[in-house]
Amino acid sequence: MASGYHAMSAVYPRVSGILRGIHGVEAARQLPGVLSVNTHIAPGTSIGGDFEEVFAVDAWLRADTPAAIKALDRKVRELIKIDIE
Repeated sequence: MASGYHAMSAVYPRVSGILRGIHGVEAARQLPGVLSVNTHIAPGTSIGGDFEEVFAVDAWLRADTPAAIKALDRKVRELIKIDIE
């Protein structure tokens, strides 16, 4: 049985447009406690982020406490940047 706490963080674009790229994924993957980071939208895709939920990135996290999970989630979200034109 795994110890500690696990969580999934989902990042959604907030605006509509054409996805130019998703940045910070490799940096987020290097954070202690990050089990995986996956992108779900290819560059060049049209996104309706201001009127529909578009699942862009997920990150699976592990930490010893709920507070540590929240802090790790904040760090991941600070690193992930969705570039839409």
